[in-house]
Amino acid sequence: MKKNKTKDVSSRGAFFKVKPFYLCSLLITLLLFSFQFWLYWPGYIQDDSQTTFLLVKINWHPVIMAWLIEWMYFFFGYHLYHLFLLTLIPFYLGIMIVVNTAYMKTKSWFSLLFFFPCFVGNVFYAQVKMGCSSFSMSWTILLYAMTLYAALKPIEINKKKWFFWLCYGIVFVISLLSRHNAIIQVWPITLFWILCYLSNKKLSLWNYLKRFCFFSFLSGIFCISLLYGLNSALTRADNGNVYPATQMILHQIVASCAPELDESCFNKEWWTAGWSENKDRMNDLKKRYERNKLNSESFILANYGWRPFRIYTDLKGRFSKWLYAITKYPGNYMRHLGRYYQAFWFSKPKLVTQGELMREYQKDGMIYIANLWNPASEREMKFRQEMAEKMPENELGIRWDEKHKRTDNIIRKYYPSFNIFWFVCMNFISFIIACILFFKRKKNVLGFMLFSSSLSGVMSCIIIPAFSPIILIRYMNPVIFCAILNLIFLILMVPKESLYSIRDWLKQKLK
Repeated sequence: MKKNKTKDVSSRGAFFKVKPFYLCSLLITLLLFSFQFWLYWPGYIQDDSQTTFLLVKINWHPVIMAWLIEWMYFFFGYHLYHLFLLTLIPFYLGIMIVVNTAYMKTKSWFSLLFFFPCFVGNVFYAQVKMGCSSFSMSWTILLYAMTLYAALKPIEINKKKWFFWLCYGIVFVISLLSRHNAIIQVWPITLFWILCYLSNKKLSLWNYLKRFCFFSFLSGIFCISLLYGLNSALTRADNGNVYPATQMILHQIVASCAPELDESCFNKEWWTAGWSENKDRMNDLKKRYERNKLNSESFILANYGWRPFRIYTDLKGRFSKWLYAITKYPGNYMRHLGRYYQAFWFSKPKLVTQGELMREYQKDGMIYIANLWNPASEREMKFRQEMAEKMPENELGIRWDEKHKRTDNIIRKYYPSFNIFWFVCMNFISFIIACILFFKRKKNVLGFMLFSSSLSGVMSCIIIPAFSPIILIRYMNPVIFCAILNLIFLILMVPKESLYSIRDWLKQKLK
């Protein structure tokens, strides 16, 4: 009994010893969250996010967002800032978990420096926007943070194991469904657990690689099946069916074949009525491509007027024609991709301006924008109108006074923003380091985390530009947050002795 009492007293003493740091990190998190929520309330409404507010459950935008907002409406009433909360809360919660986990490992108050992502302009202003890119960024950061905590502090998790893994599963699913290409950020998390499992096995390098590839393949099948299964179950066909990937595929077919005036790349039933009767359509298509080399939407979306191809239709044979086009004209295809890589990788930071932030919407304007996404039935349009009428008038835009404007100007001046190229470089460098550690087969949890996040970053760098409809910097959010996670994992991998040396050096300089 005395021994047990001694253990209890020592555990309580250890708890109160670290409690001040946790209280401090919680206070900082609440202050940062409250500040951003107050300054940018109710959040910047992107055109794309309006369908989410109107609960349009089609697959043009991630359907999970509309479902979450519907539940928020049910429990807390109709407010546009619900999506802002669903973006900010997981982001700040994830950062706080990273900071606390870093303290558990280093026992140093310098762990508070891991709040630095909150002060990077690219990240800060991304959280202001209400849309799938920011939403996905926040939830995926939370997923990686929870994974880091689970890996480094398994003893604490065992005390409430079922609750943690329930929350982890929910965050995993939301992250997977948060945007159409989120699988390339979420799937590498499963590789982390595979590496942890294999590290406990005594295997030769060849068997190690074989098992890793086999389990990675199975985890990929699992993620794809979960993604398509849940998306199919959550999508409501009554809202109309859409095919979001079609426009990128068509754009690449046009880029390959239109310069050569080769009509064999297109099926006759793809053309709209006006274009099918146009005898000079290939020349017109070539001219349209020359004007829209970085914009696929002008070829299929309704708001571009006289579009060449049918909209919201299953254009049969598009994948086989896509392979036919890029193999027949690989030079044109590679030049087309090169323009996208150049535009994305070397883009300057584009922060949302004050003018854009203060743009206001009207309720009938929300209906108009939302009507562009699919040919809704009368019943569906009536439902959208009813939903729009329930939105509070004072939440149809950010309304600032001079104090808010001055505060925002200070943030723009002192929060650093970086070109996308630096984040791209960080991902590739981190991936090289992670691969070296991988083949050395050292049992290093942080090395496994680095492998997962850097692989996600590299795949994002390659896949996002290759399959983006237009040039929007927010599409590169995964590249930004993966680079930041890589930096955090690399810093945590530095031995404690080196960290203490740095601390002592800083103390001397400050004196």
